[in-house]
Amino acid sequence: MRKGLFIGINHYDYVSPLSGCNNDAMAMASVLERHANGRPNFSSKVLTSAEEQLTLKLMKQQIQSLFSGDCDVALLYFAGHGQFDTSIDEGLLIPQDYQPGGDGIRISDILEWADKAPHIKNKIIILDCCQAGAAGALRNLRGGSSVIGEGVTILTACKKEQYALESRGHGVFTDLLLQALHGGAANVLGKVTPGSVYSFVDNALGAWEQRPVFKTNVSQFVPLREVAPLIAEETLRKAQDSLVQAGKLAVIGQLSTSIAHELNQPLAALRTLSGNTMRFLQRGALDTVTSNLATINQLVDRMGRITASLRAFARRADDGGEAQLGKAMDAALFLLQGRLQQTPVQLHTNFADARLAIDQTRLEQILVNLLVNALDAMQAQPERQLWLSGQAADGVYRLQVRDNGPGIPLALRKHLFEPFFTTKPGEQGLGLGLTLSASLAVAAAGSLAVQYPEAGGTAFELCLPLATPSPAEPPTDA
Repeated sequence: MRKGLFIGINHYDYVSPLSGCNNDAMAMASVLERHANGRPNFSSKVLTSAEEQLTLKLMKQQIQSLFSGDCDVALLYFAGHGQFDTSIDEGLLIPQDYQPGGDGIRISDILEWADKAPHIKNKIIILDCCQAGAAGALRNLRGGSSVIGEGVTILTACKKEQYALESRGHGVFTDLLLQALHGGAANVLGKVTPGSVYSFVDNALGAWEQRPVFKTNVSQFVPLREVAPLIAEETLRKAQDSLVQAGKLAVIGQLSTSIAHELNQPLAALRTLSGNTMRFLQRGALDTVTSNLATINQLVDRMGRITASLRAFARRADDGGEAQLGKAMDAALFLLQGRLQQTPVQLHTNFADARLAIDQTRLEQILVNLLVNALDAMQAQPERQLWLSGQAADGVYRLQVRDNGPGIPLALRKHLFEPFFTTKPGEQGLGLGLTLSASLAVAAAGSLAVQYPEAGGTAFELCLPLATPSPAEPPTDA
């Protein structure tokens, strides 16, 4: 559930009036009430000075009510007078009955109310008033808690020392907000987030003195509104599938030398054994013939497993599905067996098997990419060590792949998950492995992150949801 409180005050009892605030509150509530396709969005409550007396007491009650209860998103929008009171070092929202020297609603109180709403996942505060940037000032609230609590996002019209402007019946800031919400700040999927709104407004305000302020403490933005996507989702899905397939083929290409070696060895043995078997058969040495045929059968089985692994790895995968972690890890290590024999690695494993909510082939591709990266990173190490560890907690499985290579240089770390970025020399890498792996993890409602242990090397942590057990089977203790 999403709820929004929209407050606009044009008329004041004791201070100068404004002209566009009532319109702004109504317009913001109207655009956020539904997504562009008509689907319900925010359940809105609008308070304007044209309809009732917005006193200090009433505004406090309404804002506190907004940040109570249980919901996904609570949004506060205010358009009216604001000021920074230097005597108390506080930013204030000015109610309709405010008198000079009197009390307004302290922005720090609003932030504290939002911070003390644990059952509301996302709290968004948008202020179109003068000196509203005090909301983003990095200082402590009374009581010592952080100004920006977890799940809180703040977007204001101007900095602490600036004035918010009005033009054409709207605040300049809100006019740009409305343009952004109507699609000006939408990404290719048609989602308008607080971050994209800030970027849109900040770029558009180049000719004005006021500068917006944006502060947030969220792990992932929620969309404020959805409009028609610039590119159809099906087109994007097909493009991602093509990139995934390209990444698989690139990995197979990199492994081609070791795969050829793995196949050439049994082929040479087959040639020798088959020739010898014919001679032993002519001599009547049936025991030796039987032994040779058994060895030939084992070699053919081995070659079949190699080619079957390649076919399974290269096939296109579907969204959804379930994967067995142990099976995926065995398949990835088997695919890399030739390389592991050429460049010996001490392998440390400490993970429990689990069923994960991701397609089996996609999990295998992620693991192959992570293992190949680790092996590449350790090429120059005299002693190569690779740690595979994992455990399940709170419905999520965390698998860590850690190597003892030289690590990632500090200047390159921010580019690690960018497409076509690679630290590998020459033609060894396309720079798609980590990008695609992270994309596949996110598509399965998981994540892929990197850590830099103090002991050196690099550690990648893959987080994936555990598969939901069927009604007939009890949950497994992974």
